[in-house]
Amino acid sequence: MSRRQAHDQHPECAAAPAVSSVVDPEGQRGAAESGNAGAASNPTDPRESARAWFGSLFGRGLFPCLLLGPSDEIVAFSRPAEEITGYSVASIPTLRAWLQTVQRCPPGDLDWFLADYHQRVDADPVEVTIWPRAGGARFWRLRFSMVDHLAPDDRFILMSALDVTSERSLEALVALQE
Repeated sequence: MSRRQAHDQHPECAAAPAVSSVVDPEGQRGAAESGNAGAASNPTDPRESARAWFGSLFGRGLFPCLLLGPSDEIVAFSRPAEEITGYSVASIPTLRAWLQTVQRCPPGDLDWFLADYHQRVDADPVEVTIWPRAGGARFWRLRFSMVDHLAPDDRFILMSALDVTSERSLEALVALQE
């Protein structure tokens, strides 16, 4: 059995829509799905197309991701991001709300953090503390990547996270033992 056949027979992979990169006749790259699962209700709305693309690739992913729209709105959360933080697009609709609620940025620093996040696109990751709705603190390493194939005139940013809470806890334990 080939690796691709094994992948396609895995229960989670078999249920997901097949996504492939395509080039339309005008040379624009995009994502196409086979079947109608996750299709946008209004294919001409870039946010609906972005939401469908994100859902097909990251909705059931293994790590937390958010898709940010051109006006700093949060277009979509991956399931792990919702489960870990306890928030969704309905409760955290913008990057500003994310910074205020989940990262607990002081009001006077919000503009600095917004500008910093935009400068981090395709740069080194940044470690932040997040505060899930359920309580406690977690440490995430965030990376920001430009998603330029969704809409020619709009800028979407994929914010992906790696939970490094265990790593931080281990570092604290080692520091206590020294």
